[in-house]
Amino acid sequence: MAASALREMVLRQVLALIRQFNHPMGNEAYIGVKTLNYLEQRAQVLGGRIEPVPRQARERALVFIDSTGEPELWCRPRHKGGPGGGFYETDWNNFCKDRFGVDFKSADTSMLNIDHLYPETTGMMEGLSHVRVTALNGPANQNLGRTIEKHMANRPAPSRKVVHKATFATLAKVAGATMAMTLPDTPGAPIEKAKISQLFSHFAKLGLLEDNPEIQRLDQHLTRWSVTRIQGGDADAIGNFR
Repeated sequence: MAASALREMVLRQVLALIRQFNHPMGNEAYIGVKTLNYLEQRAQVLGGRIEPVPRQARERALVFIDSTGEPELWCRPRHKGGPGGGFYETDWNNFCKDRFGVDFKSADTSMLNIDHLYPETTGMMEGLSHVRVTALNGPANQNLGRTIEKHMANRPAPSRKVVHKATFATLAKVAGATMAMTLPDTPGAPIEKAKISQLFSHFAKLGLLEDNPEIQRLDQHLTRWSVTRIQGGDADAIGNFR
């Protein structure tokens, strides 16, 4: 299989999510849902449809075709490393063959991870029916997995949201941002502003940010607040947005 086919497939997945994230109606990059009803509502409001993954019940895996015709794989979340936890890799390969003519298992994918855009263990704990799966930059995915997503899985009170959409942390994985997103050594301290600025500089180089500087500053502030809160730091110490 030509390496160009693999690159094109991964790029299409990345660009689809970025386009949805920057949708004219606001962020419409769905990455986790409580029930299939919310994907059906997405199709009705924004356009699109649900189709099957070959040889799989849609309770385990399905394909969502967005309004532009781009396919997404959605799978039932399971406990990471637990029974059935590797099913999504099989479903991903079948998805790639069926939708892109790419045999992912036979390709050189050493720099890629197949993973859930909304953390699978967290999604299972929240009772989500499906989360979105795609190929991600390996170092960027692992960096968030060992920091933000680890803390999300250990939260005492899981989120009650019925729909999860991509955040700038999600975008960091998709856009291949490999900088560390960890709190300082001082207990309870918020994440350093410089680390968030570094992340947003990466986004700016890729042309992924709003043109309005004030909105960019607000997005940085809210991302710093969110990352600090998730990882157990004192988000209130950041203060109000100015």
